Amino acid sequence: MMSSHLQTSRFPARALHVSINRSSSTTVEAVHPILSVFPARGQLDEKFKIVVENLPPRFPVTLHSFYPCEDKYNWEAFGHYLSNDDGAVNGPGPFPGIMDIWGARGGLEESRASLLASHGFASVVVQYMTTNKVDGTLEYFERAFCLLQEHPLVIKDRVGVVGSSLGGTVALNMAAKTMNISPQCCVCINGLHYPRFKTSVSEFNEQHIQALHKIKINEKNQAIWRDTTLPIMDNKLDVERITCPLLLIYGEDDQAVASKESAEDIAKMMHEAGNEHLLTTLSYSETGHLIELPHTPPRITIRAPCLDGTTEQRITLFGGKAKSAADAQEDSWKKILTFLRQQLYPSPDILPKNNL
Repeated sequence: MMSSHLQTSRFPARALHVSINRSSSTTVEAVHPILSVFPARGQLDEKFKIVVENLPPRFPVTLHSFYPCEDKYNWEAFGHYLSNDDGAVNGPGPFPGIMDIWGARGGLEESRASLLASHGFASVVVQYMTTNKVDGTLEYFERAFCLLQEHPLVIKDRVGVVGSSLGGTVALNMAAKTMNISPQCCVCINGLHYPRFKTSVSEFNEQHIQALHKIKINEKNQAIWRDTTLPIMDNKLDVERITCPLLLIYGEDDQAVASKESAEDIAKMMHEAGNEHLLTTLSYSETGHLIELPHTPPRITIRAPCLDGTTEQRITLFGGKAKSAADAQEDSWKKILTFLRQQLYPSPDILPKNNL
């Protein structure tokens, strides 16, 4: 373990400690990292810049900041980086942007956006569903996309969208230009190309409510929802309007929605429209609706609301087998990162070498 400490007085009567921690099994010659902070003293509302130099190339580094407060509570932050080919850590930006949209479970799920940020993408999670309301108007998503696009650390014309489940349907609506925005690329995980939203994603829930009679209950008293999204409705997206690269991922054993049938119809429609060259499809056998982050426990079932106007929840079968789903999560994540890097970085020369 090697540490360097710098003390500054950005806050009266308090110290800000910044440490560089080296932990690696790689045998290297002793190095003495140089830590620089500019300015050394500054006001609370003033930006400061941290640069680490004199490291081996492509070396893992952790920056740790610590601030003791007057109320005896302490603030800490960690950033994990890889040094560049010159042995320095200096991630100044701007970066490509990712708008991350999760599904109908609601709440704020930041895990994927955090991991994307660690790979060099400025990411924002869009929360649009809570237990009490749906704030998923098309205007709402447009504003969120534009907010990310206009951020000073984001490359304006290099913003993509990643969506899962209902979030994948929203992502497809963006790619098919149902909104006044143009993502550079789109990743859809087990989403549908219908309905084509007129004003809000609440239309999807309304469709589900009308089809509650199609829910099946298996011998384990688990709800199976996929028939509520069949047959494919006429109010589907004009996928011939898609002009950005699209990565379509689905589990062949999805028991929540008809993602397989939707993906096959998308491929057919794009072929007929002559834009099939923009489509990349990944399908995973014995994999269900939830294809999440690698090395996280795959979820075959989930407790979900009944959408019947009550607060009752029941165990819902999302499909798949644990081993196959775990493999799919690991494989798909690698391919998602490769896809996003290819589409959002203007050239390989500026791929992020300092990964936050």
